[in-house]
Amino acid sequence: MSRIEFMNELAALLADLPIDDRNDALAYYNDYFDDAGAENEGVIISELVSPAKVAKTIKSELGGTIKEDQESSDVLPEKYEEMPKDKNNLLKIILIIAGVCILAPIILPIIFAVFITVVSLLFAVFMFFVSLVIAAVAVIICGISLIVAGILMIIPEIAAGLVCIGVGLLLTAAGLVATRYTVKLCTVVFPGLVRFTVDICRRLVGMTRKAVA
Repeated sequence: MSRIEFMNELAALLADLPIDDRNDALAYYNDYFDDAGAENEGVIISELVSPAKVAKTIKSELGGTIKEDQESSDVLPEKYEEMPKDKNNLLKIILIIAGVCILAPIILPIIFAVFITVVSLLFAVFMFFVSLVIAAVAVIICGISLIVAGILMIIPEIAAGLVCIGVGLLLTAAGLVATRYTVKLCTVVFPGLVRFTVDICRRLVGMTRKAVA
């Protein structure tokens, strides 16, 4: 085997290396032959044994064989990467279900109790303001009744009739004012109570999700 044949075969064996590494290796062995001289080419070739052995040495020094092993093994992780993910997702689902089963008997009664308490308070406040409106309307009815009674009494007893009419007018006016401001207060309080209830429900749902997660 001549130097040219040796280098051509070596270049073919190193074809899978990066071009810079391949050129550096070929240049190194070309210089090695040049330094030895043309008369010692046979000695150098016998010393190097074969292009295959030299290529194997070069690749091992450059980590070529390691890279090849990694490239061939990279195919498997891409295929099997999904399996751990699927297992993790399945494990997460199982843990969530287990958490729900364990915490549901504790959390759900608490949430239900808080919800019932909030609804009861809301209903109590609602009935309180309804009772205020009813009371104001009752005052108006009472005032109108006194006015009618005063009118009926004014002929036989003018003084008593006038007093009844005056008190009836006062009660009617007070009832009208009370009704107006009570209704206005309801329009302010009730939306606030509804927002407060919705906010509490959202907080309870958030706490439930965090506890389960």
